[in-house]
Amino acid sequence: MSKFLNSTMSLLWTFSGGLFFYLLLLVVMQRKMIYFPSQYPDGVTKDLPGVEAVQYQIEGHAQTAYFIPPGSNDQGCLWVMFSGNASLALGWLSILQEKLGDKAGFLLVDYPGYGDNKARPSLGLNMQAGSAAYQALMRQHPHLRRLKLGVMGYSLGGAMAVDFSSKHTVDRVVLFSPFTSMQDMLKTHYPWTYPLLRPFLFDQYDIESGLDQLLKQRCRPKVFLLHGSDDEVVPVTMSRSMAERFSAGITYQEIPLATHDLVSTHADIVRREVAKLCEH
Repeated sequence: MSKFLNSTMSLLWTFSGGLFFYLLLLVVMQRKMIYFPSQYPDGVTKDLPGVEAVQYQIEGHAQTAYFIPPGSNDQGCLWVMFSGNASLALGWLSILQEKLGDKAGFLLVDYPGYGDNKARPSLGLNMQAGSAAYQALMRQHPHLRRLKLGVMGYSLGGAMAVDFSSKHTVDRVVLFSPFTSMQDMLKTHYPWTYPLLRPFLFDQYDIESGLDQLLKQRCRPKVFLLHGSDDEVVPVTMSRSMAERFSAGITYQEIPLATHDLVSTHADIVRREVAKLCEH
């Protein structure tokens, strides 16, 4: 009996030690599971026609955003654009390359650790990026404050778009393929790991809670959610649930057969939303 108990206790200790090591590894490596930063090839960001670099810093780390000025400085609109997890700010160029008149300007924001930016991505630093880039742009071009301000976020960028909108007077917020929260995303993609990692999640992006607070503001912006019915990364049910919860404060459009790559495959919708703000 004693041998059996000793053997059982040994197995339990081995299992507990293995589980602890696995959990520790998940906690330490979780940002590797969340972020997929890309860098620009050498020379790509130099001398881009019609694009101006906006230099700023976040906690001492050099950052660069990209500004496409409007043709008119006195009227029109300025869009702050946040890309998805595995994308880069200049990826918007191919989507916006079609002429949108002379009224739309764009500030394209890369997250820390993405593009040519230093530091590593995290919720805290990513949330700082939009406001820091916008403030740097306003120092370079103060007259842009007269333009109507819109913000657009794709997937993970939706979290930064909502956060930016809570800190600035924004007329229009457009979210493509947004998720409800990072907790829900972990539960969807890592169902076995989620219960273990949940109490130790560092970056708890919560777009749904952010929208709740944003829509309670006295001067709230117009908010639009667009999601592909066949999204294979962020379940469309997440946007459906937010559309139902905030039915009085947002407009929801579901794109039939569209996947997660919605902003590329349906660039006409992006341009349509841009034009709407500039026209009014």
